[in-house]
Amino acid sequence: MCVLLKCRRHQKTTAFRFVSKSFMKETKEQAFALGVTMKLWVGSAGLFGGLLLAVDAATSHGTALDQEAMRWIDLASSYGMIHAVAMIAVGLLAFARSPLHLVRRISGTCFLLGILFFSGGLVTKALTGSFPLSFLIPVGGALQILGWFLLAIFGLSCKATNERSVL
Repeated sequence: MCVLLKCRRHQKTTAFRFVSKSFMKETKEQAFALGVTMKLWVGSAGLFGGLLLAVDAATSHGTALDQEAMRWIDLASSYGMIHAVAMIAVGLLAFARSPLHLVRRISGTCFLLGILFFSGGLVTKALTGSFPLSFLIPVGGALQILGWFLLAIFGLSCKATNERSVL
């Protein structure tokens, strides 16, 4: 239900929306769920970003690795950091208006698994000299690419709105 009221002093018309208590309860529960989702993605991004930065700093300052191993660690940390920032975007987009929220979640999952498989595989291969699951490294790269495409699809499906929502 919407009521239009006109202010005598400023000659402006303001719309007031009245909603039922059940709608407010549902909205608060949805806001809580979206907040948890945002914390999951942003927290995971912070964890991966911190770990990759620590590995990169430790190997560049205190280990005797060959040039190829150092190159793998640099590649793993730079790609991992880029995709950690993408995971932050996935978390912050939890409040966006789009019918494709599942696509956003799948995109974030692709980034998360991509960091684990690609960056984790390269770091393991660099530090140990071998990685028995080396087929996971290109799978991780493909997942990261898929994550970007899914994030683009989600972004294009978002609806622009002028409403301000207070939950």
